[in-house]
Amino acid sequence: MNSHPAAALFDITSQLYQFMNVLQRPKLLDPTWVAKAKLQCDHLSKQALLLQENAAARQKKLSASLEAVAKSLESYSHAFETARNKKELKKELKGRYHSVVSGYEALRVSVKSMQREYAASHPVPKTVPKLVKFKGTNYPRNIYHLVNGTSAVFLYQYFLTQSQALELLLVVSALAIVLESLRKLSPKFNDFLLDRLFKVVARPWERHHVNSATYFTLALTLMVWAFPKPVAELGCLVLAVGDPAATVFGKRWGTLKLWREKSYVGTAAFFGFSFFAVWGFVLGWVPQITGLSAVALALSVAFVGAVAEVLGSLVDDNFTIPMFCALMAFVWL
Repeated sequence: MNSHPAAALFDITSQLYQFMNVLQRPKLLDPTWVAKAKLQCDHLSKQALLLQENAAARQKKLSASLEAVAKSLESYSHAFETARNKKELKKELKGRYHSVVSGYEALRVSVKSMQREYAASHPVPKTVPKLVKFKGTNYPRNIYHLVNGTSAVFLYQYFLTQSQALELLLVVSALAIVLESLRKLSPKFNDFLLDRLFKVVARPWERHHVNSATYFTLALTLMVWAFPKPVAELGCLVLAVGDPAATVFGKRWGTLKLWREKSYVGTAAFFGFSFFAVWGFVLGWVPQITGLSAVALALSVAFVGAVAEVLGSLVDDNFTIPMFCALMAFVWL
């Protein structure tokens, strides 16, 4: 790792990722935790500033990212000294934590850009940890995910024909593509969408990538166009139910990892909740599938969805989960 030009950057970005997981559930009543958190903040901040000083003049984006990380960590550390009580401290840390995560995502994008630049002459050793998107706990987003997906299934089942749904989704997809283009062209517009309009449900990494909702909209459009109504509904239902379950259970209890940042607990939660959702839907709305066949269909669709969720770091799982689940359901139906 030390032979790579970006070795120190990989190291600090990886350390910051691990530290954010610690900060996600602060133990403010534990003096030892507070002392260690403040010490780590100061340590990482100094590292970021040192790297920022050494960044080449042509790497302005990288330099700015390192400076933002250092400042956000300094601010987080400073809150321990300035807050008057535990309630105020908790409130201060919540806002500053968001800045730390945003700084991490900007740094991650800059380091990956440098990685591509040096790819030919300095391939990254396999021992170097992957720089992954940080998907912290966000319960409002989980609820939004669930309500959005189940509402789409309900509307399609009872109020929209296939042609009506397709026309509506084509309009929404076109709007999503326009918004993505505007976000790319205008940083201010991008900031407005993520920091104001969708602040509660947005993730910091979406500032630098295509929004998950866009992938979901495109998946819905393709499913409605390509598959019968029950098939498209099953693909949407698995994403709506399984993905929030995997996130909530995985973040809370998923200490043992299955693959990269995906845990056994999160994957099991995805599979279990998806299975019961699909099984219940099939029993209620797909009369041609009964008995063991309904169980087998639910097991198959839930399993495919769980695999797609685990491999979601390769392609956005808001697209792959519903599409692969719909394909499996189509095989049965």
